[in-house]
Amino acid sequence: MGYFTQFADAAFKSGPDGERLFYLYGPWSRPYMLSDEETERRLYRRLLWYYRISITFVILAISSFQYAAPKIFASVYINILIVIVPIVGILSLRLTFRSEVWYLSRAPSRSLGAFYDNIADKSSYLILSLRLAICLLAVGTGIVMIVRGHAILTMGISIAVFSIFAVLVGFVMLRKRVRST
Repeated sequence: MGYFTQFADAAFKSGPDGERLFYLYGPWSRPYMLSDEETERRLYRRLLWYYRISITFVILAISSFQYAAPKIFASVYINILIVIVPIVGILSLRLTFRSEVWYLSRAPSRSLGAFYDNIADKSSYLILSLRLAICLLAVGTGIVMIVRGHAILTMGISIAVFSIFAVLVGFVMLRKRVRST
């Protein structure tokens, strides 16, 4: 179950003053301040189950379409998923965690730098380099697919997403280097 725990672990970080923060909507959201360890454990278990169910559902939705629709609609289907999955994901997160976070206070500001510093502290250069290489490989593959005329819109979106990921991984590597000197 390590695959899903990595996603759940990423939502819980330590703030600059040592307080525990819960980034429900990712690093760009304003985090919730956790009042005690029991609250963190309860939120962690719920988030872990949320990821297990939602990621499995997305994988099944993508893979089942191969058999259910003609190849002509595959590109359209994937583009619809690219738009719908994040919207449904955010709405389902709200519904799933509304009863758990309504009483928690929010951090006064977004500590995005602290979020990436935490990732830098927990990740080795090897892991960060592998992540960067995978992102760049995905960007290169997307460019080759566009040049060959395959699924231009889908590959364009893929190139944009993996380019952003590559920049973020590079940013984390830079922060790690600066902090280690």
